[in-house]
Amino acid sequence: MKVKRILAMFIVMAFSVAVSFVYADEKVDLKLRLEKGQSYKMRTLNEMKIKQTIPGQQGQQQTMTIIEKSGAKNIYTVEDVQADSTLVIKVTYDAISFKQENPTVGWNVEYDSTDTSTAVGPMTPVLGAIVGQSFTITITPDGHVKEVQGIDALWRRMEEKIDELSEEGPERVAMETQMKMQYGEEALKTNTENSFNMYPDNPIDIGDTWQRKTE
Repeated sequence: MKVKRILAMFIVMAFSVAVSFVYADEKVDLKLRLEKGQSYKMRTLNEMKIKQTIPGQQGQQQTMTIIEKSGAKNIYTVEDVQADSTLVIKVTYDAISFKQENPTVGWNVEYDSTDTSTAVGPMTPVLGAIVGQSFTITITPDGHVKEVQGIDALWRRMEEKIDELSEEGPERVAMETQMKMQYGEEALKTNTENSFNMYPDNPIDIGDTWQRKTE
């Protein structure tokens, strides 16, 4: 999976905190240092290429390739900064986009909340229901997400749209499964941590490098 993230917001914040130390020839301890009551915006872009092998005609295996691109513009509002610097942040979906192509079967889904005239596929009303919804994360200064709360309202909105689109049956199950893969509690926790968990374990100096593995 290839993941592209636009992190200018955090780079600017880290620089503003660290600049005085750099000029003093001291190492910098990069961490999330956000202020209570402030709101920050971040845009994320994810691109995946999935290859699946499925049974074909006459017992032969068939390879199916799915190309998936998703994006979100979120507003992060700091609701509390605890004594140990752990942050409680409200995350609101300001805009989302989703595109899935399956060239093997000619099946496409496309949605962009900023231009709904381009919507293609049965799931687009469900995706549209997410815009404006919020959940809350508790996150440490080094980017580890300890807890995700408040996704019940988000899921109620999606389930209302699923109820309108599909009755009980395989199609509904498939729709719910796919949405949980994207917006379930574990998915939100993992995706949020992948966006924030980028800081080094130790203070760094000019020219230092570090690596972070995301899943």
